[in-house]
Amino acid sequence: MSKLFEPLAVKGITLPNRFVRSATVENLGRQGLVTDSLELLYRELARGEVGLIVTGGLFPEREGQLFPGQLGAHSDETIAGLKRLTQAVHNYVGKIAAQLLHSGWNCRPQVTGSRPKGPSALVNPHSRLQVRGLSTDEIEQLVIAFARSARRTREVAFISLGKLSVRLSSRTA
Repeated sequence: MSKLFEPLAVKGITLPNRFVRSATVENLGRQGLVTDSLELLYRELARGEVGLIVTGGLFPEREGQLFPGQLGAHSDETIAGLKRLTQAVHNYVGKIAAQLLHSGWNCRPQVTGSRPKGPSALVNPHSRLQVRGLSTDEIEQLVIAFARSARRTREVAFISLGKLSVRLSSRTA
């Protein structure tokens, strides 16, 4: 049991202990932005000495949003709030990682304002909604959206536990 309280090195990052709060849907954002309630939740998790906190899925573009209260990393407008989250956790020596998540065929038009999209045109058997298949150009744009979201999370001091190698042209990120 005492190992739970010992530091752990993962990919060159030392966690203060082995307690991890996995990505969880909080639904406390507003229009993709951090709210005081969400910042308080993360502060309390860090104050409780959770060594690593993984955010709920941050959508990389509006069309990838699943819930109305979901947090985004889709625009530069999100940077200030995301910085508040990382600072709240770092004030208690915790670490925080961002999960980037596009909800694809699970998205709902009443949240995104558009039809769900995916790699192929088909009907989602759960929602029964028609999914719009992506073109090659749209797939490239989605890769770019993920790259820009990753840049934003790195800019505000989320830690990186993995590497995504994607070749992007100079006009993208």
